[in-house]
Amino acid sequence: MDILFERGSITKAIADYAKNMSADLIVIGHSIIHGVGRWLKGDVAKGVIDHAYPPCSVLVVKRE
Repeated sequence: MDILFERGSITKAIADYAKNMSADLIVIGHSIIHGVGRWLKGDVAKGVIDHAYPPCSVLVVKRE
C-alpha cells in the first residue's frame, strides 16, 4: 500500500500517480453530496475521470 501526499489538485495527483504506475484501472468511491457541500468539496470522482490518462479506466463505486 502506498500513501500519496501531494499539494495542489487531488484529481490530477491521482491520475498522475496511476500513470506513473502504468495502472490500467483506478477504482474510486463516490459519496452522495448535494448542493453547497458538493460545490465546496468538488467532485473528486468526476475530476479523476476527466484527468485519467488513456488507456487507464476509472471505476466509480457509489456509496449508498
